[in-house]
Parts: sequence; C-alpha cells; structure tokens
Amino acid sequence: LCENARMYEIFGRNPDDGPLSPDEAVARVAPEDLEPLRSALAAHAASGEPLHLHLRVQASADQPLRQVEVSGRFRPDEDGRRTRLIGVLADVTVA
Repeated sequence: LCENARMYEIFGRNPDDGPLSPDEAVARVAPEDLEPLRSALAAHAASGEPLHLHLRVQASADQPLRQVEVSGRFRPDEDGRRTRLIGVLADVTVA
C-alpha cells in the first residue's frame, strides 16, 4: 500500500513499525465491506481496470469507523504477486 502519515493514522499504525501490509489493511475493513472488497479485487485482477470503491475501516475496537474512498491499481512484484497498491485512499468520513 502507498503510505503517508494520514494513512497510518486511519489504520491505527505507528510508521516506525514498517509498511502497512495488505493483510493488515484488510483486517481493519468492516466485515460487511469484505465481500465488496473481494469482488472489486477479483474484477481488477481479471480486467486490469483501476479499483474504485468505498469502504469502512476501523483502526481498533475503541475507534470509530472511518469512511474511505480507494482508487488505484496494484503493481505486481517481480514474482507477479499484487502486493503494492498505487493510488489514493481518502478519508471521506462526515464528522
């Protein structure tokens, strides 16, 4: 995942702990949004078209759900695995 200070805050991570992995990010997605996420990832893998989706994420059980918009593409590594998202994640939570 592409990262900046705000993304670490949204996902409840300390930047000193290293990059946020896709598995860590998915673990913070609201359970009801997991199937739409999986469907969008499968469609992206099949077509190569960019991802565009709305998700709810929660940094931890004591934190509120955040509304995020995700747009981007996965960049394959040298083995062809899609391990890094290049794009934008925007917190669109209405306060």
